[in-house]
Amino acid sequence: MCAHEQDWSAPAGPVMGASNKTLEDRWNIQNARRVLRELARWGMIIPFCAKGNGHRSYRRTASGPIGSGWSLAPLRILVKSIEDLVQTEEHLRMKRIELPRRTTDALRSASTLLRSVTDCSWANEAEQKLGMLRAQRDQLRNADIAELQAICSDAEDFLLEVEQLLQSAIRCPDFADESSTRPDDTVHYQYNDSTNQGESSSSAEEEYAHDGRSLPASRSLGDTSKPGFEDPYGIIRSGFSWRETSWLFPFTHDLINLRHGPTRSTPHELARLIGVSNNIADASVAALGIAATTLCLLITGQLVAESKIHKSADAYMRGIVRKAADGDLNIGHTVFARRRTAEHKPLVAC
Repeated sequence: MCAHEQDWSAPAGPVMGASNKTLEDRWNIQNARRVLRELARWGMIIPFCAKGNGHRSYRRTASGPIGSGWSLAPLRILVKSIEDLVQTEEHLRMKRIELPRRTTDALRSASTLLRSVTDCSWANEAEQKLGMLRAQRDQLRNADIAELQAICSDAEDFLLEVEQLLQSAIRCPDFADESSTRPDDTVHYQYNDSTNQGESSSSAEEEYAHDGRSLPASRSLGDTSKPGFEDPYGIIRSGFSWRETSWLFPFTHDLINLRHGPTRSTPHELARLIGVSNNIADASVAALGIAATTLCLLITGQLVAESKIHKSADAYMRGIVRKAADGDLNIGHTVFARRRTAEHKPLVAC
């Protein structure tokens, strides 16, 4: 209908030489003349070697194709222009939106992680490298896409390096000593079952036991910014293991795997699952760290699943961050309460 394949690259473009009857049969339309008139009105086809009687034809000869009818050259140019425009738009999107966003997100996440380990021996060197990457990002804002891809790759590699260092530090027995958080021998932590009626949506440590009572909020642990608080939120003293996650927090079953502990993306994944905004999750990571934030989100999610939060999950997590700022957050109490609630359930590794 539109000439042969090689005619698409001819200067005049492919020629539509089919009759109206053929076009109506092939296009399944009733008035081919009107359709062609509309295409011509919009400049998508133009007459080519038009005959006086209006008939159209096309055939190949030894000397080349001979045709009379409509040339599709404008339509071909339009399609090529649209394809070029799509490539240009994609190039600009990568250069001005995607690559800068990925670079900034990686550097911001790395900065958040480093704020929680400022006293570690490798933190200063990592901070210096972070500053260099930020300076490179700012200098290359108008660079070509290859340079932007290079700085984005460097930023994401740096974030991965910080995550690995942090995970290694957390698993290291000397991590507490590096962070200058020796326990205060004058503080004696106690866990009890004293009854406290009602539930507050503003603290992570208030949790319901199996008999319907809520465990009391922990007493203040003092100023956690001072050295001497190896375990300010009671997580280590509670003996919590990430393998307990699906046992203590059943709502996570088949939703998220925390058997090997949380990663940088875990707080955001959990926040999306339970309806907590990313801003609140980021604030919690900055205030508590990844592990404590993950536990607080697990606690919040379980309470949401059990319909025990009277306000929103967002408001509950904001209360947790406030409690941490006041030094009155003890996640260990909640872990003990969850164990009491789950005593009759089999332990299933997540």
